[in-house]
Amino acid sequence: MIIGTLGSPSRARVDARGSLTVERARWELDWWIGAEDRRHVPADEAAVRQTRLGAAPVAQTAMRVPGGDAVQRVYAVGGRDDVVVMEVENASPVPFAVGFVARGRPELLLPRPPLRREPDDGGEVLVYPVAHRTVRRIAVSLGARSSSVEVDALPGADSVVRGWEAQLGRGMRVELPDERVQRAVDAARADALLERDAAALEDWGFDDEAATAWASLSFRGRRRARRRPARPPGWDDVEALLDGTGAGFLLALRSVLVHEAGDTISLLAKLPSSWRGGNLEVHEAPTRAGGRVSYAVRWHGERPALLWEVERAGVRLRAPALDPEWSTTERRGEALLAPANAAV
Repeated sequence: MIIGTLGSPSRARVDARGSLTVERARWELDWWIGAEDRRHVPADEAAVRQTRLGAAPVAQTAMRVPGGDAVQRVYAVGGRDDVVVMEVENASPVPFAVGFVARGRPELLLPRPPLRREPDDGGEVLVYPVAHRTVRRIAVSLGARSSSVEVDALPGADSVVRGWEAQLGRGMRVELPDERVQRAVDAARADALLERDAAALEDWGFDDEAATAWASLSFRGRRRARRRPARPPGWDDVEALLDGTGAGFLLALRSVLVHEAGDTISLLAKLPSSWRGGNLEVHEAPTRAGGRVSYAVRWHGERPALLWEVERAGVRLRAPALDPEWSTTERRGEALLAPANAAV
């Protein structure tokens, strides 16, 4: 998972076991837990699960220890000092020790001296005690080291999640009947902002960020990024991208939800079988011909009802996956369509 903030070009990555690395840096920050039974190293344990906290680039990695879990979280904090926080919560009923494993020469920021230091292959381990239901954290500077950072006073993961929710409350937003796809969309929009993918940012309505991203591309890069499929992809092609690059998934899904061909805009060009009967909303999709386009699908038995609003006149709307015979040039309205065809 990519970790970073919108105000900084620095990026870090967290692997599936919670190990932290930074692009173009020659160091790694890892962790282990010293419990009452033995040492638990995430890279070697079977009972390790990683989740993303909402849409935010906050990695949470839980590892089973006696009586409960050790829960590690990694996230970036911007502002005057550009740092990544690694914290470990003791969600078990007994105390344990956390070892922060620093390989190479990361610019570590510590809240207090560790209980002890241990040698490690290529670095050292900083060991801290962690009482029941408490959190121990350290931070890594991504820029010039700042001794003025108070690590314990840095925002928590919940605050970072709320900040990202505010950022993602703009641009093109969707409410989909498939929770798995919805989670992927939310995460991919945040990743597109961090990765500064010009095409995905443009298609999903992040205008300022898209302009900056386009300006940073070469002429050849701009030509390549501007290519769009002449027709919406099949739904199997969209699903195949769910676990791949966020930008590719966003571009494919956008083409399914809102597809332009001259002055004709297709709303919901494909209808997955699992979406039949489920409500759907698309808000403020940017289009060249019609400006911002929004629509919603509601179901009355087998018949879908379509509500729409287009910012500018002069475009024809279609809904080929809902009713291939329907079209309109009205800027706003609602219509009860014919029964939907079989899924794509």
